[in-house]
Amino acid sequence: MENDGLEQVFLRGAQYSSLGRFVGIGFAVLLAEVTSVQMTIVLAGGMLVTLAIIAWRVLPETRFEPITRADTSNLAQAKRTVRYGSTHIRGNSILVGLAAITLVWGLASEGFDRLWGAHLIETFQLSEQAAVYWFGLFYAVAFLLNMLVLKGVELYVKGRYATTLFWFNVLLIIAMLAFASVGQFWVAVLLYWTIAALRNVHYPLMSVMTNERLPSKGRATILSMFGQVDAFGQVAGGPLIGLLALYTSIQGGLGAAALLLVPMLYFLRRIKHH
Repeated sequence: MENDGLEQVFLRGAQYSSLGRFVGIGFAVLLAEVTSVQMTIVLAGGMLVTLAIIAWRVLPETRFEPITRADTSNLAQAKRTVRYGSTHIRGNSILVGLAAITLVWGLASEGFDRLWGAHLIETFQLSEQAAVYWFGLFYAVAFLLNMLVLKGVELYVKGRYATTLFWFNVLLIIAMLAFASVGQFWVAVLLYWTIAALRNVHYPLMSVMTNERLPSKGRATILSMFGQVDAFGQVAGGPLIGLLALYTSIQGGLGAAALLLVPMLYFLRRIKHH
């Protein structure tokens, strides 16, 4: 079968990603202490450039067939990709639901990513020096929890992806609302770790559900469309939640990000009962 082992590939890949990030955050905190935060960021950027070059040389796209001419603009290519993708998923209620979930996730995720750190710093008065160590700890524990949760999903979730995502997102919304309103530091930290562990399950399970239902012809283009839908959601949701936080409070912005996830439960429920 074409999709044999797909679940294991995405879940195992996400676990290795969390492992790499766990090792990386320890190295980054140590380097920031020895040199500076700026030097650590420069080194990380250099490593990304190196990774891009290695991927370009080692992982060429030998079977990709573009649907647009090379001389067309980026905007025209994006429009053509979305139009092509929407044509192929139209009439498939599950793929339409997955596209809607991707949009909603993008709308909510960018706002939370930009505000959770500011919430911890401002609400609990973390100094700049202390924040380096605290955020290293926040990320390190979160990545370890990610690996444990993903391993549990790999072992015990066999095809029940929509059901798993539905209940994980119910817990995620509750945890995000609580994180926005809690006034005790360690309770907020525990809630952040819960949120981080739950969020990291989203992309691999969505990738499994999406790839299982896509035809091999045009798969890369449709996946590109899903990526653009996610990016559009982030571009639209980030400033929207940021403005809300600016004119109300950081806690209000975080609460709005949590509520933006609620429509996703409707689409997951439909997919779950399909």
